[in-house]
Amino acid sequence: MNNLTNFNKENQNVERKENKDMNNNNVENANNGQRGIKFVTDKVFLHHPHLCRPYAYKDSIPPRYSVAVVIPKEETDKINKLNSAIAEATALGVKKFGNAISNPTSPHLPIRDGDDGTTGDLAYVNSFYFTVSSQIRPGIVNKKCENEFHDNDYYELRYARVSINLIPYKMDGRLGISFRLNHIQVFPERFDASQNMSSPQEDFA
Repeated sequence: MNNLTNFNKENQNVERKENKDMNNNNVENANNGQRGIKFVTDKVFLHHPHLCRPYAYKDSIPPRYSVAVVIPKEETDKINKLNSAIAEATALGVKKFGNAISNPTSPHLPIRDGDDGTTGDLAYVNSFYFTVSSQIRPGIVNKKCENEFHDNDYYELRYARVSINLIPYKMDGRLGISFRLNHIQVFPERFDASQNMSSPQEDFA
């Protein structure tokens, strides 16, 4: 299953419309009050955290707790596990929506390719990433599962495991899978984004 490698501008445009419509309650969820497919990542790292207080990038969108989850492309086992969860959520959506959807095998996903040239962000180089959010403040624990809370700067590029729900929805006759944030387990180590920079020797050779 190649869900994490099929990215294009159409998907990005659909995601923008999806976010707008979901805020307007124009999306039909497949779970009817259930919580979709729960998935807990292996160790990934966090970027652009808004975990201390809800945040919205514009006034017309309800503020949410959110964070970007980054998975290096070389970590294929982690990617395969996420693909398996996506397949389960897709099957759940097909079961619910059936012939009402035109894309039963290729749902719209919030996952992005960090090498698509749109971000210029070193943290996303050679990685896939997606943003998860919740209106409810997520629980945050350390590696011993003890409650832990810091300011947003602490979580930036911090390694973590993230509990999310993959929830199928139908919009304009198309199947999509939204990712919703549950809880986060943080670790002491941080990802060093400078390792993704070119060297002076590469630049000036």
